[in-house]
Amino acid sequence: TIGIVEDHELYLEGLRLLLQQQGHHICFAAQSGKALLEVLPVSVPQILLCDVNLPDADPEDLLTTIRQLYPALPVVYL
Repeated sequence: TIGIVEDHELYLEGLRLLLQQQGHHICFAAQSGKALLEVLPVSVPQILLCDVNLPDADPEDLLTTIRQLYPALPVVYL
C-alpha cells in the first residue's frame, strides 16, 4: 500500500491515478503535513510518497516525526 502527501491537487490526483492504473493500492492521499500526521495512525502504508515543499511542514521536521513514530516506514520525497 502507498500513502501520498501532495498539496497540489492536480499532482496528487495524477500520481494517485497513475499508481492505481499500475495496480497499486493507495491507502490515503493527504494534502498537508498536518493531514498526514492525522491519517498515519489510522492507515500506515508500506511506503510514503511525500512532497518536499508542503506549505505547513518543514521536510526535515516532518521526516524526524515520521521516523520517531514509524522508524521502518520508507519515505520518498518528491
